[in-house]
Amino acid sequence: MVEVLGRRKLRSEGMIATIPDNKHCENILRVLSLEGKDAKAHGLPSRPRDKTGTGADELSPEQASKYREATGSAIYLSLDRRDLQFAVKELARHMAVPLQCDWQALKQLGRYLLSGEMARVTLVSDEDRADYNSGRGLSLVAYSDSDWAGCPETRRSTDCVCINIGSSVLQVGCQTQPGLPATSSSDAELRGMSRAARELYFVAQLAAIDFAIPVQTPSLFADSSVGLAISRKLGPGNKLRHLEVCYFLVQEMVRRKLTKTYKCKGTANPANFLTKHAASPAAVQEALPALGMISLNEVSLQAALRDARLVKVSAFRKLITPWKPRRAAAATALQLSCISATLSKAAAATNDDEGDDSFWLYVFAALAVGLTYFFWSVSRTQQNLQETLQQLLQQQQQQQQQQAEPTPTTVAAPTAAAPAAATAASEAAATVTPAPITTPASEARTFSDRATDTRASPATRYSRPRRFWLYAISSVIRQLRRRR
Repeated sequence: MVEVLGRRKLRSEGMIATIPDNKHCENILRVLSLEGKDAKAHGLPSRPRDKTGTGADELSPEQASKYREATGSAIYLSLDRRDLQFAVKELARHMAVPLQCDWQALKQLGRYLLSGEMARVTLVSDEDRADYNSGRGLSLVAYSDSDWAGCPETRRSTDCVCINIGSSVLQVGCQTQPGLPATSSSDAELRGMSRAARELYFVAQLAAIDFAIPVQTPSLFADSSVGLAISRKLGPGNKLRHLEVCYFLVQEMVRRKLTKTYKCKGTANPANFLTKHAASPAAVQEALPALGMISLNEVSLQAALRDARLVKVSAFRKLITPWKPRRAAAATALQLSCISATLSKAAAATNDDEGDDSFWLYVFAALAVGLTYFFWSVSRTQQNLQETLQQLLQQQQQQQQQQAEPTPTTVAAPTAAAPAAATAASEAAATVTPAPITTPASEARTFSDRATDTRASPATRYSRPRRFWLYAISSVIRQLRRRR
């Protein structure tokens, strides 16, 4: 565990988990007087404002100062806690003249913070390494979504942009659209797509020029068919002449082939979560992986490790639909177990009896994943060897058939020397032996060479399982030594 700028960073193979600075959360709970054991947690970060009754009354100067202090801490916290961004945005909009309903919304956010810590995850999968090493470049994908007239007072819309590079969530941001309110849903969606295209172009230039990281052609996904149709046109048409020029940036980028636009379902769009209030706590937990977040609650981690159906192991994942974007994954089973073991060890620094379950859970997860991957690699190797053997047998049969076919001869006119020539030809044919069947140099390798060839496919190599086993065994030995 490493501490950088107040943030704790946990690193495992292919993943970095960043835990936000806890002082911001403590400051919010202190201002709201939610530090005691009697404070109740809640699963939703925000709710719609209720201005009925006393909800429309202004706060006192002292309480308004506390409101601004807690909201400022929440703004810093939302940089790492992406699930709070919509709630914090709504709180920041009313910092000038906060009302009683705004204070209740701030308390709602504080109770949500009591539900447990969360970490922001940066994940590098095997597909990302393969794309980078082959020179194809990392995939760069942006998701855009917007509501329409979501604010009941100003009737302004909220849009959200999520940018993924490879399997990692790079940037998430939601905002209330500036300027005049959108007059239609297509108007609001086009504004959100233009902002996503602008951020996407900036990230592509930053990766290619400043960091020399090759990226593929950026892709922009949205769930609005009307917005996609407008982005592929040229000009505002008859119904969008009132829009500013900056909102047609996505049209020019599509025309110059700087980005490609695609359609995705609203339920599969990760930007949809931060455009409105969450419907239920289950919806919040379901949206966390797409935002690059994992819950550090011990119960949540153990539940994810016990139920293998809820954890995507990157070693077994296949791109079934190559025309769709590569979705971001929160973490693998081994990475989750590493985080659980590290957190339990840190929590057991003052109590030696704590952390035993997490340690053995880590050992079990490492051995289970290692055994599964090893047997999967062996089965794939046997399957490839059988396919290669069948191909060689087919080639040999084809060559034997070609050798057995008679060559065409020309019939000459009968002469006096014909019987003697025929007798000599038959004797020569009797002494000729068939030519040996030769195979190309690439097919002349033995099966053992194919199994250990470094040029073979990753599934036929034993190097990756060996590395995995060495890593798992060394991690277990390291944990045992530390426990002594």
